Amino acid sequence: MGGRTSYSMKEVVGEGPQALAKRNALTKSLREKDIGGIVRSSVKLIPEHRDIAKIYIYSKKLLSAVKGKYPQEELKELKGIIRKVRVDWAEKKKKEKLISNRVIDIGVVDAVSRVLKKRIK
Repeated sequence: MGGRTSYSMKEVVGEGPQALAKRNALTKSLREKDIGGIVRSSVKLIPEHRDIAKIYIYSKKLLSAVKGKYPQEELKELKGIIRKVRVDWAEKKKKEKLISNRVIDIGVVDAVSRVLKKRIK
């Protein structure tokens, strides 16, 4: 059975003492089912993590590069779109010497693929 890869919060937001305190606040809010606390804790985690910022920046760059590149009939199935975007992302990274890791790669490809899929509906 297929599915998405799950990442631990530690892998995504880091291991420093400040990140640990913020992760603990989020975990506490999740345990208590406190929606406001979950939102506040999540918002505090996002700007601290450089990978998340890079995902936003790189996704915008890649989307600008691939926008209009493919005819609509090639963008019907999400799996096919992901394959094409993955190739485009690899080329863009190599050409511009962008620094990334597994989390960034998956985030960029996923974000751009979903935007392309949504735009053709």
